[in-house]
Amino acid sequence: DQQNEYFWKNINLVRDFLAENMPEVKMIEPEGTYLLWIDFSAWNMEQDDLMNAFAEAGVRLNSGTNYGECGKGYVRLNVATQTAVLKKGLECIKVARDITERRSKRYGNKTKNGE
Repeated sequence: DQQNEYFWKNINLVRDFLAENMPEVKMIEPEGTYLLWIDFSAWNMEQDDLMNAFAEAGVRLNSGTNYGECGKGYVRLNVATQTAVLKKGLECIKVARDITERRSKRYGNKTKNGE
């Protein structure tokens, strides 16, 4: 149906955006839902710092830890929105990545384990 086609268009947009702009970030392929799980664990950040970076960049995502301890490093993204809104959100995620990279360089590339 038309609604599912629209959702899949947005899902493909997210998949392509991540592959092109931040290949270290992995999207879990959805099964019958418009809610995507995205794995940011490669950024090696504490969950609160990750969520704060997104908020600072202007995008609000659901923290994976809202759904249990196994959600660390993950966020949930709702693609049941206008494509233009989704594109803006993805650009904000890219800004968040740039913010975290700058901070990492400024603070000596410390990871969440202090290594």
